[in-house]
Amino acid sequence: RHWKEAREQDPWLVQAYFRRNFKNVIGASGIMGLFLLPAYLYIESQPSLRVIPENVTEFSGSLTWPCIGLWLLAGRILSARIELYFISSCVRFHLGTLGSANC
Repeated sequence: RHWKEAREQDPWLVQAYFRRNFKNVIGASGIMGLFLLPAYLYIESQPSLRVIPENVTEFSGSLTWPCIGLWLLAGRILSARIELYFISSCVRFHLGTLGSANC
């Protein structure tokens, strides 16, 4: 079986993550955490990139920007957890069958 096939034995969080090809809140949060958290962290580390126009001072003074960072971090942690689930499943499978390559 291919690893992308729907598997009923996977935990509900893994199933929810992949449901409708990531087109759901959990899946989209994970994918955005994977791809946008590095950009967010880079922008945070470069004061020259955090220039905000004067008419948008409410955005810089609010909790919106840090909340976006926390959301991206949560999505990245979720993705890492799911990656570890598949790695551990693959290792357990290979330890059980020794020599098969059907992860």
